[in-house]
Amino acid sequence: MKQESLVGFDAREMWLNVDELWPLQRRETFLLNQDVPKPLSTDCAVWPSVFILNKDLIIPQEVIWRQRLWTDWKVLEQFLKDELIQPVKPYWTIAITQLLDRDLEEPLYDYPDLSSSFEKQSWEVLGYDVSEETLLSGLLNFGGDLTTMQFARGKYLSHLNNHHLFIVSEHAFEYKEWCDTRDPGHGPFYVFGLYAVNKNP
Repeated sequence: MKQESLVGFDAREMWLNVDELWPLQRRETFLLNQDVPKPLSTDCAVWPSVFILNKDLIIPQEVIWRQRLWTDWKVLEQFLKDELIQPVKPYWTIAITQLLDRDLEEPLYDYPDLSSSFEKQSWEVLGYDVSEETLLSGLLNFGGDLTTMQFARGKYLSHLNNHHLFIVSEHAFEYKEWCDTRDPGHGPFYVFGLYAVNKNP
């Protein structure tokens, strides 16, 4: 079993019109499964954060962490309950983790002590994404030409779930190795776990 480290928490929208967000051309360019109901990802360009969509929400500096993530999901949820105008649009509080490869001895980030917030056994597993350090997804935001996408679909599509995420981490690591060879201008890539901590409201 691979080591898994908690990166942080975010609140992601669950109200946007998927067809408007993902028109046919965008699906053809970026998605291996063009029929996925709603793509989920570490990448905010794929699955927007509540804080990006609502410019009036300013994250307090004392709780902000890498890539605008939070260190405590309970503090995050309380903040949103206090600041969001009723009625609240649907959103999910999520946790993002990093799975460590056998060749990667240290975590990507200089993690704070988040061990008290790591309650994975009570969270819903959404799947595994393959992303850069900035959380830009190589699985949902790293399109290619027709030949490249046909190859990727043939090799990896069957390993994806209804969120367009890998079902098991082993296939995510295989995809990561392929992504690392595709374009020297991108990467390196890493495997991240996504969990639904709470579904609001």
